Amino acid sequence: PRGDPPKGTHAAMSDTIQTSVLARLSTDLAEAVETAGAATVTVNARRRLPATGIVWSADGLVVTANHVVERDDELSVGLADGR
Repeated sequence: PRGDPPKGTHAAMSDTIQTSVLARLSTDLAEAVETAGAATVTVNARRRLPATGIVWSADGLVVTANHVVERDDELSVGLADGR
């Protein structure tokens, strides 16, 4: 038919759209990992193996699982930049 695009055009357009969507998803995921990584900390407790936590607020509140800190009063937190 006269109004149809050349054969294979739909597949090429579909491939281009998929590549664009995947590239955007990859970029967004990389940004999310970078942002989350900056807020992730190591929580060290005297009686347990190191665990992770998240910096929840600018004043330094760290959120971690209860079992990481229960019955332990000697805790330290390591930041992603090594401090």
